[in-house]
Amino acid sequence: MYLSTRGIVFRQTKYSDTSLVVSIFTEQLGLRPYIVKGARGPKAKTKAVLFQPLTLLNMVVDQQDRRNLNYIREANLAYHYQTIHKEIRKSSILLFLNELLTKSIQEESVNPEMFRYIYEHLVLLDNTPDIPGHYHLAFALHLTRFLGFFPQGNYLGDRSVFDLEEGSFVTGIPLHDQYISGNNCLYFNELIQIAPSDFSGMIIPSSARNDLLAKIIRYYQLHLPLQGEFKSPAILHEVLQK
Repeated sequence: MYLSTRGIVFRQTKYSDTSLVVSIFTEQLGLRPYIVKGARGPKAKTKAVLFQPLTLLNMVVDQQDRRNLNYIREANLAYHYQTIHKEIRKSSILLFLNELLTKSIQEESVNPEMFRYIYEHLVLLDNTPDIPGHYHLAFALHLTRFLGFFPQGNYLGDRSVFDLEEGSFVTGIPLHDQYISGNNCLYFNELIQIAPSDFSGMIIPSSARNDLLAKIIRYYQLHLPLQGEFKSPAILHEVLQK
C-alpha cells in the first residue's frame, strides 16, 4: 500500500554499499525506519543528502505492516531551510533539537499534534531573523506536553521551587537535589508561560540558560528512559555566549 505523508528525518545509517536506513518521524505513521535504495550510489534518484537530520520531507512510502522495514518510493523537500545551515546559532540549536528528539521519541505511536509542533517550530527557527538564546529551552519544555510530563502548577506565593522528580512547583526545598530554585525558577516559570514562538522581551542571562538547560535535560532523564549523555549542550554554551 502506498501512503503519502510528511516526515521529519531523525537519523540515517548505512545499510549497504549504496543504500540507507533512515529513521523518520512521520505525520501519518509515527516514528518509522525506512530503506532508501541506492541513495548512496552515483546514479541515485533520491540522494542521501536529502536525509540529513531534521530535514522536512514530503514522502510516498510503500507501507506493508508485515514488514519491519518498508521502502520510501518518493521523497522531496517539504520545506527548504534558508538560514539554519548558514547561521551558527541556528545550526547549533538544530543540533541540540535533533539530539533531544532522537533520544526522546522512540515509539512508533502516531502523534500528529506533536509532529505539527516540531515541524512548525523548525520552520519558525529558520524564519526568525534574531533567534533568542532561550528558544531551545522553551521548545524542550513545551515538547513535554506531548510526551506526558509537562510541568504542573505555577510559581506562586510559597510555591517557589520546582521539583524535577514530581514535575510540579512545591513549597520548600525537597529532600533530594533534583529541583530548581531562586531566580532560575522564575525564568523556568516564564518559559512555561510563554510559547516558543513568543519572543517578546524575555531575556535570560547566559549563566542561567546553561543551568536551566542542564536542569531541563535532567527533567527529561527523570521521566523518560533516555540513552547516553547529551553532547550538544557544550557546543550550545560556547556559541550562544558569543
